[in-house]
Amino acid sequence: MQRRVDWAAAVMAAAFCLSPLGPTAAQDARHGAALAEERSCVACHGPSGVSAVPLMPSLAGQQADYVTLQMILFREGLRQVPAMAEPARGLTDRNIEDIAAYFAGLPSAPKPDRGRPTRR
Repeated sequence: MQRRVDWAAAVMAAAFCLSPLGPTAAQDARHGAALAEERSCVACHGPSGVSAVPLMPSLAGQQADYVTLQMILFREGLRQVPAMAEPARGLTDRNIEDIAAYFAGLPSAPKPDRGRPTRR
């Protein structure tokens, strides 16, 4: 168990050390959009990245570094979420960064099951 925790810490440290603070030329949001469609991300996370599924996180506007880290953890089996095992399988680091850039570039919005903001 300790070895797995150590390995997870190493992956997280590498992701943060090697990842810039924002999209770069290496991150291709258009390619990420194509991958998100191919991997059926919209089925759970919504066509605009805003999930209508209860308990399913919205990804629109989420920080690219956060999405990248989570996807690496799913891919490596370090974060156990059965619904994410297959979508993350076989993705390269570049693919993951592109998907993260795509979702980070979408405008965030409240989930449909949340109330609308009040106007003043």
